[in-house]
Amino acid sequence: MKKTTLALTAAVLIGTATNTSSVSAATTQVTLTDNVNIRASATTSSKKLATLKKGTKLTAYKQLSGWYQIKYAGKTAYVSSAYAKTVAIKQTAATYVTNTENVNVRERPTTVSKVLGKLKLGTKVTIKKTSNNWHEISYSNKTAYVHAPLVSLKQSKPNAAKPATPSLPLKLSVSPVDASKTYSVDSASGLNVRTSPEMGNNIMTTVANKTVLDVTGSLPGWYQIKLSGKTVYVASQLVKTTNAVIAPPVTQAPSTPAVPVIAVDTSKTYRVNSSTGLNVRRTPDTTLAPYTKLADGTVLTVTGETTGASSGWYQIQINGVSYYVAKDYVVTGAIPPVVQPVGATVMERAISVGQAYIGTPYIWASSSPLNGGFDCSGFIAYVVNQGGKPVGRTNVAGYWSNDAHFGPKLSKLTAPKRGDLVFFENTYTSGPSHMGIMVNDQEFIHAVEPLLTITKLSSSYWTGHLLGFKRI
Repeated sequence: MKKTTLALTAAVLIGTATNTSSVSAATTQVTLTDNVNIRASATTSSKKLATLKKGTKLTAYKQLSGWYQIKYAGKTAYVSSAYAKTVAIKQTAATYVTNTENVNVRERPTTVSKVLGKLKLGTKVTIKKTSNNWHEISYSNKTAYVHAPLVSLKQSKPNAAKPATPSLPLKLSVSPVDASKTYSVDSASGLNVRTSPEMGNNIMTTVANKTVLDVTGSLPGWYQIKLSGKTVYVASQLVKTTNAVIAPPVTQAPSTPAVPVIAVDTSKTYRVNSSTGLNVRRTPDTTLAPYTKLADGTVLTVTGETTGASSGWYQIQINGVSYYVAKDYVVTGAIPPVVQPVGATVMERAISVGQAYIGTPYIWASSSPLNGGFDCSGFIAYVVNQGGKPVGRTNVAGYWSNDAHFGPKLSKLTAPKRGDLVFFENTYTSGPSHMGIMVNDQEFIHAVEPLLTITKLSSSYWTGHLLGFKRI
């Protein structure tokens, strides 16, 4: 396949602009001469992060008095220079290429700025500088920007005589992570999940911003995670770590397992019975801020009932995590059918069903309220099916490209009507990427982080990403 080449004149800047030491990250490796502790700061009294074995090779970014600055598990760390020797690496011209199709070139380093053009997979780019996860490049003789995760260092072709590269680099082991931390996506455009810890055509899927990750280990520059039962990898620089939320000491138990619960009758259906909605809390305590709010009629996945000093609450599951709701606002029994006016259309019924779930959480890949919420395409699949039209589950791009689902595409210049499906593009990823249902000619209902809600179509963000409509 012929690859497009951009004539970009600026040199690639490697490393961090603030590093002013004699050690160049592009040309120097540090090899440990003994088993060595790596520390959080350049002193032997600082916190020990790990112990690395003799012979481990690390990249040095800066040299201080008796210490080398390195990266470990995506964070800055330090190793004593007394137990390390440097080995110069022959510097070669680095070639960077796009690692996915239709990479947006933007006027400014933000996902809401104007798109100047798109780059095909494998397009060569030369990076002027990098800041806040954006590469500055030259495009059509103008300064422009591309999102850093969409650009990778081009790998040289392997020698045919050499054995195939294993799934993990040789001598590269997975280190444990701090299980007390919460790991979540920190990238407005989402985070690519890869089948191996390297850039290239190995993207399995993309997870949305703020998604909480099941991190099982770390490698230099990467986190190993579990997703859909598979071991996969994400770039650690786009993952934010925070302390797990626990209740205050003395007045609250330190973690959810300390809250005593008894079993409930799982054959029953539990649903919210409050016209103003029901607060969901991380612990059974009304003095703490709620995590989210669930709409009246929302079906709950109840896993237990609190007892003792914490009695009066149901323990529920949302996306595999335990939360608590006040028992007084939950009823059991069959869900009453939605009463529709005579002659109501599929989309009128779909809107009626959907409005009952306003305030429920955004749950990636969910198409059922039994999971505690929905993602955008899962919400559409659920309410349209409930409205009486059988429709298969696919993603936004599938619903847009295949007219068999919801009919032909309508231009974004179309005057929308109540019940129209509205589509957006280039939100967290390129191409069709978000959808909702118009509840009138100006507003639409959709599942979006953090909660299912109704939004004005005229807002600058959504107008800028509007793709078109479909009408059943």
